[in-house]
Amino acid sequence: MAPLIMTILRVQAAVVGSVMLAVAAIGNTEPLRVGAVLPLTGVTADYGETIKNAIMMAQDDSVVLREKVKFIFEDAGYDPKQAVSAFKKLVQVDRVDLVYVWGVAFCKALAPLAESARVPMIGQCIDPDVARDRRYVLRFMNYTDQYLRATAQFLAAKGARKLAVVITDNPYLEEMLAALERNLEPGQTVSVLQRYQSNEMDLRSVVSRLRGGEFDAIGIFLSSGQIAAFHRQLAEQSVDILKFGTNYYESLSEVSAAGGAMNGSVFANNAVQPEFVERYRKRYGEVTQIGFGALAFEFAATLGRLLEHSSTAFESGAAVLNAIERMPVARGTAAGPYHFENDPAVGRYIHFPIVMKEIHGHEFRIAAR
Repeated sequence: MAPLIMTILRVQAAVVGSVMLAVAAIGNTEPLRVGAVLPLTGVTADYGETIKNAIMMAQDDSVVLREKVKFIFEDAGYDPKQAVSAFKKLVQVDRVDLVYVWGVAFCKALAPLAESARVPMIGQCIDPDVARDRRYVLRFMNYTDQYLRATAQFLAAKGARKLAVVITDNPYLEEMLAALERNLEPGQTVSVLQRYQSNEMDLRSVVSRLRGGEFDAIGIFLSSGQIAAFHRQLAEQSVDILKFGTNYYESLSEVSAAGGAMNGSVFANNAVQPEFVERYRKRYGEVTQIGFGALAFEFAATLGRLLEHSSTAFESGAAVLNAIERMPVARGTAAGPYHFENDPAVGRYIHFPIVMKEIHGHEFRIAAR
């Protein structure tokens, strides 16, 4: 009897296994649910709208993305508390498999929650702390030091040794300043002339200090609205100095508000393919914060390629993260080439080319050394 019983048990196990595989296969016919926490309203809405538009462009390009992925967008304004509420809604109500998050403040608030809940999160932010020592968080963007290293090297090549900075009290901008200080070239120094609150707009006292020629370049690490105001006040006092900033500069609303005073200012950001810029312009008109849009496009396009080359749909967001880690170098059509890196010092991230850009009218061109 024993052999017969063993045979029956094996048959039962096989049947149960077949049923489980069938159920899994049925489950895998459901689209992968990807939530996105973005600033779709408020002072940083141009970032969120560009990212959302770019993801939709990628989905329109890909039958696989249209059939196998459902994107759910949640607005968090520019408030980390709203971002936390949006994240909880996406996880608990929408039951998303993966969350895509923009910005340092949002990523800092949500990364611990994602790790604790084991909800895979893709962060489009530069702060390495977000992904360091975490299994469920991966950043789809370079880290801070890479941008500021490129900035310091560019300034050194221009002969700028004595650097000054004005900065708004903001975690993102403070991290930018710290990265600049870590990556100064030999002989370079940086002095913080003034710290501001985000609502301060009269910046003329600092502008007057720059007229004496003590500094070779001024870093304008300010918030939206303040950037344009500072450039206008520099122009009003006829201060001629090399100006550099953060990727906040890639904002057409800021450039327009400056009334031409931002011409010649430089900043480091991700390289964007001209063809992608033209495609975006034809579809949406205004091209602003396109560096962030290009990375978001590549995220969605990467997801489409991984799904296309997978024998089955991904059963979880964790499987997506694993596949991204194993992917070969991608050429990219918006911001490539790019590849995955796992650096213990900064965590897991996707590395993209970085270039220095210069403002010319309403265009952001590659800056000449």
